[in-house]
Amino acid sequence: MSSEGENPDFDQIPDELLPNEFVVENSEGWELAIINKMKRDAIEKIGFDPANMSRDETRHLVSSFYAIQDQRIAVAGRARGLTKNGTPTAMLDFAMGGFLNTEENIKKLLAVYSAHQPIGQWAESVPFIGPIISSGLIGHIDIEKAHTAGAIWRFGGYDPTMSWLGKAKATELVNEVITARSGNTEATHEQIVEIATKANLKAENLNRMALSLVEPKEGVVPVVTKANLIKVASRRPWNADLKVIYWKIGESFKINSKRLTTKAKGPDIYGKMYVDKKLAYIQKNESGGFRETAEKRASEVGRSTDAYAAYSQGMLPPGHLDAMARRYAVKMFLSHWHHVYYEMHHGTPPPKPFVIEHLGHKEYVKPPHWVDGTIICNC
Repeated sequence: MSSEGENPDFDQIPDELLPNEFVVENSEGWELAIINKMKRDAIEKIGFDPANMSRDETRHLVSSFYAIQDQRIAVAGRARGLTKNGTPTAMLDFAMGGFLNTEENIKKLLAVYSAHQPIGQWAESVPFIGPIISSGLIGHIDIEKAHTAGAIWRFGGYDPTMSWLGKAKATELVNEVITARSGNTEATHEQIVEIATKANLKAENLNRMALSLVEPKEGVVPVVTKANLIKVASRRPWNADLKVIYWKIGESFKINSKRLTTKAKGPDIYGKMYVDKKLAYIQKNESGGFRETAEKRASEVGRSTDAYAAYSQGMLPPGHLDAMARRYAVKMFLSHWHHVYYEMHHGTPPPKPFVIEHLGHKEYVKPPHWVDGTIICNC
């Protein structure tokens, strides 16, 4: 993990994965009476209690919500364009109404689900974290497998040491280690380890995923082949949907950073972290603290870009500094989320204070609204 999340080379989310427009979730939270009413309505109309949804169904419902929201926003943009030309948009307006109704229905189901999960209750005690984001985290992250906060950073693509090789680079890497031409060539354990090390993957995971591609045959012992290693090494090494959720968390902290307190949930410590860290990064940038990185990046972008203008002066562009500050705040929130969930699930706090080990803090920063294993919040 990088100290303080300061890696400006960290890959950003591809444009095709970003929403058309950022929509802030309800920051003040849902009252318990409203949650219970939505629960009763769902049981009456659907015949199933949304509080009992599986993590898989929750995850897919969150993805569906964002997909429908993006579609509605896209249709709204087209409608605005037609309106300027004097073209009627009654059918598009009708479609937008349908999208919006579906969004609201999904949001209600997820609000019930999140409110009935202890970690969901804690997450929603944080200003600007609502039921969609809370449910998305629960649906994607298995606390039984996430033994450290670093594991959930990595799973969502927030480990700056990770890179997506793609097919061409993965093929080149595997060919360097296994020189035999045949894709059916069996890989040795030493070769698997070497490939995993160069690809920044865990050797046991690489081996397991490669074996999972082998079609079972009676009486035949499955082996890891060169071709399957290329397929596995070519895959995106993080959860793309989860990375988008992390991005949304960061945007929420940024957009609301001037509102450092809320009526229902109290102070916004993560918005303050974002502001403080951004100021520190700006100061470091202006004093030449990122010169080495800037010189490296100058050769990777077009000379006509605004980014090159900054790099060529030995400085990082403002957008990089802003993204670094957002990632810092998000990783702090995720560290706290993991701490609380781990303690809820295992009955004991995580073995190490991850914010000290990975984020450069001298003193431990306690999760807000969490005291001696109990949620303390008037929200």
